[in-house]
Amino acid sequence: MLPGLGSPRVSNVYPGNRPMLSDGLPVAGKTAIEGLFVHGGMGSIGMHAAPATARWLVDAVLSGDGNPTQQWLRPDRFPGWGR
Repeated sequence: MLPGLGSPRVSNVYPGNRPMLSDGLPVAGKTAIEGLFVHGGMGSIGMHAAPATARWLVDAVLSGDGNPTQQWLRPDRFPGWGR
């Protein structure tokens, strides 16, 4: 697909765990800091989940609330969030 790259030599790899939250679900929504939103914790499903969760977050920010309608995605599902 990219003949200009030739055969790149692999000099380093990262075999570690992917970033995940304690419940294994991604997170997207507003924080306690005005204008700051989170979108992460995708773990191994990031390539599949990130486009949809990002779209839901964008819709939520543009609607003025900042929290997606999907309750399971919101950061406030964790006790003590936003304090």
